[in-house]
Amino acid sequence: MRLRIFALPRFALFLAGMLPSLTWCAFHPVSVLYRREDFFWVCGIGVILGILFSILVRRGFFFARVLLSVIFLAGIGVAFLSAVLDRDFGSLGIALGAFFVFVGVMLWLERRIASAALNPGHVWFEGELRLIPGLTALIRDGELSRPARVRRVDPDGFFLFFDQPFSFRPNQRLTVEMSSTHRKIEGEARVSAHFSGEKMGLGLQFLPKDLYHFGDYSALVQELRGRGL
Repeated sequence: MRLRIFALPRFALFLAGMLPSLTWCAFHPVSVLYRREDFFWVCGIGVILGILFSILVRRGFFFARVLLSVIFLAGIGVAFLSAVLDRDFGSLGIALGAFFVFVGVMLWLERRIASAALNPGHVWFEGELRLIPGLTALIRDGELSRPARVRRVDPDGFFLFFDQPFSFRPNQRLTVEMSSTHRKIEGEARVSAHFSGEKMGLGLQFLPKDLYHFGDYSALVQELRGRGL
């Protein structure tokens, strides 16, 4: 099975992974300019961290952001303490600036990962694929319509599996129709995640037209939760 997360740009994740090394360079301009060996090994570690962070997050291993935070905060903490003890206000300003930049990057990443939370994780298959009974779905793209089986529904969106694969684009908008025993919901949804395995799966973020439309969708979610699904 292979998990891929959309809406997370590779280059942005790579830069986020390099933040610890870039921060080190900001604190050691002399080493960057005159000690090439220091510059090369720090940047080498930064490139490795950037590549690993990008791969791990886009594969759904979100714990990588915790490891990156620990590495960054440990380095910035040492630099901040040293700047306070030496009364080096220039380094102190760099430390504070780097910290706020890192917080901004992490907040951005959390917002992007929020859409990937539609993925049900790595336990989709336990013998047979676990699906929600009594709930059918139909995806329409122009004149084409494709039946789907629902794996998960939550307040943000849902995850569907298809018997036959088809082509699509990240962030593509599709028309979705879902029907349960008591309710029928129709509206637009945005592709936010993709699963390739024995069955093709798509994570879709529901896009309500208005508050009333969102209320209908929320009622469906609550109905399923009331059934323990």
